Amino acid sequence: MPLFKDLAENSCVARSGTQGPLHPRTHLMMLYRADALEAMASVGAISADNAVPSDWDALLDLLDAHKRAVGLLLLQAPNASLALPRYGLCVNADGACGGLGDLFAAIAASIVQFNGTRQGYIFDLTLPPPTLKTLFSRPGWRRAAEVLQSLLQYNAPAAANAAAAVETNGTDGEDGPSCHGIGAQVFKTGECLITFEFETSMRMASAMPKLEGNLGISPLPGSREVAAGPGGALVPCTADLCAVSYNHDLLYLQPTLEGAEAAVAASLAVTPGQIISGSDSVPGVGRSPLPVFAAREAVAVARLRQSPGAAKLDLPIVNRAPYSTMLDLSFGIRYDSPANDAVVTLQAVLSIRQSILSYVDDVRSGRQTALDTMRATVGFALNGTRGCASYAQGDWWRVLAPSRGSRSASPQTTSASPPTAASNLSSTRAAVRMPWAAWSDDAALFNRFTRLSSDVAGLSAACQHTIWHALHSPNAGPAVRTPIQINFYAHILRYAAMALLPASYNDAPNANATGGTATGGGVEGAIAEVERGWALLADLVNDTVMMRTVYEDSISAPRYAAAQASTLEGKRPSARLLGWLEWYCWWHQSWGS
Repeated sequence: MPLFKDLAENSCVARSGTQGPLHPRTHLMMLYRADALEAMASVGAISADNAVPSDWDALLDLLDAHKRAVGLLLLQAPNASLALPRYGLCVNADGACGGLGDLFAAIAASIVQFNGTRQGYIFDLTLPPPTLKTLFSRPGWRRAAEVLQSLLQYNAPAAANAAAAVETNGTDGEDGPSCHGIGAQVFKTGECLITFEFETSMRMASAMPKLEGNLGISPLPGSREVAAGPGGALVPCTADLCAVSYNHDLLYLQPTLEGAEAAVAASLAVTPGQIISGSDSVPGVGRSPLPVFAAREAVAVARLRQSPGAAKLDLPIVNRAPYSTMLDLSFGIRYDSPANDAVVTLQAVLSIRQSILSYVDDVRSGRQTALDTMRATVGFALNGTRGCASYAQGDWWRVLAPSRGSRSASPQTTSASPPTAASNLSSTRAAVRMPWAAWSDDAALFNRFTRLSSDVAGLSAACQHTIWHALHSPNAGPAVRTPIQINFYAHILRYAAMALLPASYNDAPNANATGGTATGGGVEGAIAEVERGWALLADLVNDTVMMRTVYEDSISAPRYAAAQASTLEGKRPSARLLGWLEWYCWWHQSWGS
């Protein structure tokens, strides 16, 4: 894995006063059963053109349509094998390794943050330090809780995940917390339509036969409403209000090669000095590149509207805040030896640790090689051409066009060949199963990272598009880092989200197999839990200045040295927080979240 300072994405990072998300990061994506969407579209249950949902409301509509279709199939043949996945959604709700907290935060970010990363979605950053006030009680987070509660009505029950673990001989077994698998165990068995997962888990898909040839990948849905009214009231998203996100979509998510070329033609590479204004939009070491991205994209979209060519300008107007977390590893293992042989047990633990670290390093370096090679196609290489200004003004959507929109008459050549158009695709398959098939050749770089080369055409390209779109978003929604090793922020969000689980979720007879217990209380209960959790964490840390610093650094760079030195010194955690710690830490593995 390249050193931190050698990562292209950290070109503008300074050791002091760093701004902008620190890399490497891993991004949350939406995964779907492409064959199931194609089947539903073929019979008119959903529209082929809008089969892959672009916003949370559209996702709810899709899940409702799927539930009706499954109900009809069951009515016709109750005991037959279904032609569709039995469950619409599968989000692991396990307290130690589940994804509820990440999904909760991702939904909230898309509603609360619409004007760039510095706006934030957890704390009110308009208040001067040391004031530390969360946004949880405002309409945006309440709306996020409502959306998640509605989604979870379609979630596969805990018993289904426990059964799937047994069916697939998963390492969790029938008494385990169902931590393994993509999204949730039931997705692994082919019985789930939609799940959410970080792209670093894609290698597991190559070992899941039920997914082979049937997996689709897309960016996280956005929100049709944003908290832009008085007091954070919700208002409809418009092209102007949600411009930071919408401009980005128009440049990075063009559905055809011709549209991608039109977007490249609007690149600002020729006249950078004429389009950058304002101190926040001037590239420089120690400055975040994201405001520069936003400024350049705004002018590029203005140019694109003047000369659209084949570009599609009517993409859904939604606010996306691509959610990510540091691609790092922190884990603890609770173990005991039946023979009380500490040496053997320690050796086993060290072996597990080495295996995990080796896997993470392999994933990170494989992905970084793909990203670096993609950037080299537009001249941003390891030969000294890299720097903060060239990175911030890279107009990275150029990489997605065959011509690359090179700034010079003699573009640098690499081993990556331009993509070729896919042929013999029906309109339904092109829109649903293989929306990025035309980029398949170009995405061969990502095959080495994802190991999805044996899967359906366009899958690695979809992964490539999703990561590329998220990686350069000026409205990125990074997860909050913690001043201590175990991320209580993530745990609090995960625990609070359990209040949104339906009563039917925990119907497994074995408490361990459920993976988690719904706390009840619905939206108000979830908001109350997350506010209480944050207050308890503040009591533990007892340093609001440091908490705010770490939060702000979670959208820039975590200053661990100062934070860790003052975190627990002379402070005693509350009994409830220690209880959470005991419940949470039997086994904990985290991708930096």
